[in-house]
Amino acid sequence: MNLNTTTTSPKLGAMDFQTLAGLAHTLQTAAIATLVFAACTYIPKLQQRVQLWRLPCFSGSIGGEKYRQGYLKSAKDLYSEGYQKVESRQREGASAADASSSKTGCTG
Repeated sequence: MNLNTTTTSPKLGAMDFQTLAGLAHTLQTAAIATLVFAACTYIPKLQQRVQLWRLPCFSGSIGGEKYRQGYLKSAKDLYSEGYQKVESRQREGASAADASSSKTGCTG
């Protein structure tokens, strides 16, 4: 009866290292694919929430009228600013047309 009492660890062959390397590569690829999938899934949801947070709140909560008045004021300011820009461009266009007609001697 021959009992082996040595304490040497079994050695892995070259094939075992290739298998472990392939497994590690497969796990790494799966992890990256999972991260890309999660990003593609959650980024649009986060963008939608951010856009909703930018909207003014018109709930019946305390201070709702204050938010409404602020929104109306900003809308009026925006309209006035746009109106001023259009009006100034029309004046510039009219003055440029007057200047060109006076140079040619045409009256209109």
